Amino acid sequence: MIRLTRRYNRPFLLNSDLIETVEETPDTVITMTTGHKFLVEESAETIVERIIAFRAQYHICPAGQTGTLREGEARE
Repeated sequence: MIRLTRRYNRPFLLNSDLIETVEETPDTVITMTTGHKFLVEESAETIVERIIAFRAQYHICPAGQTGTLREGEARE
């Protein structure tokens, strides 16, 4: 779950595993796999950073990977 902010400064938690797309139109719109949309204050870049940080915190790897990279290591 990542913490985001809806319009009017209303914080909420979002299950980042269900995100289908993130668009800046110029507002940031998150579309979920369910079709539900969220309009948020954060930029697409910030959302990606939060997802990466969340997954790193719990050692969640992208599909097809079995471990995490350390700083300076390259993906094969």
